Amino acid sequence: MSIALAERLLAAGIPVVVVKPGDHPPAGWQSLTAEQCDLSGFRPGRDALALVGGHGIDLVDVDTKDGKAGSVDHLPPFKSYGMTRTPSGGAHYVVPSSGLGKVSPLRTAQGYVGDYIGGRPDGTGRLLAFLPGSTRTKYPEGGYAEEIPWRIGECLAADPDPDLIGALENAGGAREQPADRYVDDSPDRDPALGPHPYAARAVEGELSRLDDCDLLGWEGDGWDNTTYAVACNLIEIGNSNWSGYDLDDLHDAFLSHAPQDGTFGPDQHEAKWASALNRVDGGGRRPLSTPEEDFAEPLETEPDPLFDATPVLAHIRQAAHSRMVSAPALLCYVLGRVLAEVDPRVQLPPVIGSKAALNLGIAVVGGSGAGKSALLSVSRELLGLEGAFQEDIERAVGSGEGLVQSFLVWNSTLKRNDLISDPRRILTVDEVDALGATQGRNGSTIAPTIRTAVSGGALGQENATAERKRHVGAGSYRLILLIGVQPTRSGTLLNDSDAGTPQRLVWVKATDPTIPSTRVDWPGPIFDASEHMPDLPDSIEYPDHIKDEVRTARLRQARGGTGSDSTEGHMLLTRLKVASAVALLHGDVAITDQWWRLAGLVVAASMAVQAECRQAVAEQTVQQRRNAGRLDAVRQEGAAEYRDEKEIQGAVAIWRTVNKHANTPKDGNDQTHEPGDGCTDRCVSRALRNFSSRKEIRVPATQQAFEWNWIEEKRGRWFPGGSQPADTHPKRGR
Repeated sequence: MSIALAERLLAAGIPVVVVKPGDHPPAGWQSLTAEQCDLSGFRPGRDALALVGGHGIDLVDVDTKDGKAGSVDHLPPFKSYGMTRTPSGGAHYVVPSSGLGKVSPLRTAQGYVGDYIGGRPDGTGRLLAFLPGSTRTKYPEGGYAEEIPWRIGECLAADPDPDLIGALENAGGAREQPADRYVDDSPDRDPALGPHPYAARAVEGELSRLDDCDLLGWEGDGWDNTTYAVACNLIEIGNSNWSGYDLDDLHDAFLSHAPQDGTFGPDQHEAKWASALNRVDGGGRRPLSTPEEDFAEPLETEPDPLFDATPVLAHIRQAAHSRMVSAPALLCYVLGRVLAEVDPRVQLPPVIGSKAALNLGIAVVGGSGAGKSALLSVSRELLGLEGAFQEDIERAVGSGEGLVQSFLVWNSTLKRNDLISDPRRILTVDEVDALGATQGRNGSTIAPTIRTAVSGGALGQENATAERKRHVGAGSYRLILLIGVQPTRSGTLLNDSDAGTPQRLVWVKATDPTIPSTRVDWPGPIFDASEHMPDLPDSIEYPDHIKDEVRTARLRQARGGTGSDSTEGHMLLTRLKVASAVALLHGDVAITDQWWRLAGLVVAASMAVQAECRQAVAEQTVQQRRNAGRLDAVRQEGAAEYRDEKEIQGAVAIWRTVNKHANTPKDGNDQTHEPGDGCTDRCVSRALRNFSSRKEIRVPATQQAFEWNWIEEKRGRWFPGGSQPADTHPKRGR
């Protein structure tokens, strides 16, 4: 029973853990997710299985052990979705999670109940609830039994009962840790002085509470509640600077005074201490550092091989930190803007194939609000007057046709589309979702157009009408593509890897851990690009050994076989474009070994970011598949629960009819037999006459009523059994 129910709970996203003999759950069980739970080590008959509260399902634990008068009647009527009978005679009622932490003990104005097994969204205030079918060494006489089947799907879909929540809140239940927790801000006490007298008196009082447990037995709040409360108080004292106590010493004192009997001993005390450590956390302890200290600058930092390489690159880093944006991302935007100032006729020499355009694509990776949009304006400002002029060539993506048309103007005299006089465009996509939306349209040409445009190839398409004929010649335009990308949504670009889209881009993070906490002055524009840009040759040349590297990579690809990589050529071409931009940024007209090395740092970081995005997409895909499988399981479970519920309702209806016929005289209509004769199959049919699925549920409903001892068979007839449905109790008419 327990393993089947555990698997249903895990499928619904509710953590279940294996509890070893002596009540030892796995370490860190409070923070485990359903995906992290491992039931492979479960040993039926020796281990127990327990649900972690606060993940969609909580339980009201009615405690009657050791003479406690816990009762569900001390709570207002509430709807439950299953009930487990505990070995001590208590009950666990299944209810939707309320967002409240555990309430232990749970006591209302009407009287004692037991505990509320809940948990807050932040992971605190959680308790474990043993599943039906589990047994514990503490209760050798019996285990936990599912008295009313758990309806998991229905419980997860239901809203918490407001009357129950009100009662729990009045009993001390809270949705979050108290904001005014005690935090000691006093100086450390000199160890030579020993414990502070006030602290010593407090510790003595707490330990005496444990000593009283042996005298009072399980009267009052009981050993488990008392030891937990004492542990919390001792930990707060041990955390406090003024007390002069060491936490280890208080732990030892706690263990030496805690009560013991045959079922409650050192193992349970350690569990209570561990739970108290989780509950108290830093309560009473001075924070290790202030928020300002957490962000303090290191005394010494290693030189940055990229931004410390030249004063211009250091200038860009200062500008980025001044405006609280990523320095690597701002550098890439600046490099793109520098290339936007280069005449389209200036290209890379034809080492492989024909000349290569200096068009460039940049993917800035970061979550929502990571500053991707701010990079556009900051990079524009950093280029001064030319950056301001570039606002005229910035465009937002729409479609492949729209991209091509942005380079064309209608010639009304010749009735055709001609290339614009300034064929430069900075194409911006704030979020890659916008690109994905246009790619997803039937007939959309945006993806192949972008690949061609970043490579500088010929753009356009033929059409029946002159207005819709568009053609932009290869090498006649300049395009800089700037795309904002959220990691988990980068599949729009990565999934196009076979066609070469991701390899044509420089990938860079929108976050930057080197941004200082102190204010950084704005350094001003780097230069006026129109004055800085030198007269350029037709080709941006580079050394022969770099050309040999490019040829070798191409040879490996052309020959195929071991060591060939179809992406290597795209990566080297991207590195050449970055090196060209770095050279031009520094007033150089050719790629030197220095610019090639710095471009290698940018491209290496790009490959690392791209790999992180692939991992993020892969993890999301796995999670989506899990969620889809879990949803299917819950749907199937919901259908099964619906059938089970109808069978239970049918079993109740059969019991009512059998019970009624055993206690009322024959009437010749509804009841055609004497009370002592017992019910026939005709009585069962009449009991189920209002069920649309009576044919399907008749046999299982009858069997359920028989197995639960609601009815019994004698001489081929049905009579009332020794039990009755729990739902007929006036306080639990759910």
